[in-house]
Amino acid sequence: MNISKIKAPDDLKEKTIQLMEEELNSSSRFKPLASVAMICILMICSVFAYDYFSSIKVNQVEIPPLDPMYNIKANKLTEKANEYGIISEKNLTGRLKFQKELGVSLLHLPSSIDNPYIIEKIQSDNEDYVILTLYNYVLGDTSDYNYNSKKEFYTYKKGAEYKTPLSLEIVIMLSEDQMKTGWNEEYLGRYTFEENFISKQGYRVNIIKTITNNNHIPTRAAIFVVDGIQYKLTGRTSLENFKHIIDKMMYE
Repeated sequence: MNISKIKAPDDLKEKTIQLMEEELNSSSRFKPLASVAMICILMICSVFAYDYFSSIKVNQVEIPPLDPMYNIKANKLTEKANEYGIISEKNLTGRLKFQKELGVSLLHLPSSIDNPYIIEKIQSDNEDYVILTLYNYVLGDTSDYNYNSKKEFYTYKKGAEYKTPLSLEIVIMLSEDQMKTGWNEEYLGRYTFEENFISKQGYRVNIIKTITNNNHIPTRAAIFVVDGIQYKLTGRTSLENFKHIIDKMMYE
């Protein structure tokens, strides 16, 4: 497969941008936001055939390296996908189903097991990669969730500590070709590197945030790699809350 020809669906692009944008609307409900910044996932071939790497840049500046990603042996998915290779589920049962079908152990947050508001999307070409995204994975003190079936997202009331729920993206490389190519990300526009830290489990974590005015809580992305698999938590809450959540993530 030619990885450079992967086509992301429009709704996935919009939801990704929404997660990395501030909620500036005076209403405390989630609504689609216009894009001010752009996230580019770049899959650029390494100069040397066996120089396996993945890197993260913020406005062309490379931030501290994480633990390496590498190809994971997994079973092929059997669910029927749409024209973009997307298989969609609306709750946590789907995550457990896909994890069992893939035969891959994934980190999870015990407090999210009974979360009924998770929207799951999984994208894979069954050859080189799997991207599993769990929207509304951590609810925090957000509340009053209502599902919009036409637009396939929940409205909610923001909390005092969590201005949005946190979503979790999991990226799995399936092939040696993808490992040689790498999985490289660049954040362009209103983003800045905030911090690199080591979690209680020993995970190396990079924190990226949006640049905000006044005292608005920025959107943050916490990115880390465990056993070759990349995890990314995204949403609007304090740095301390991000660290607390990551410290509690474990294998089932």
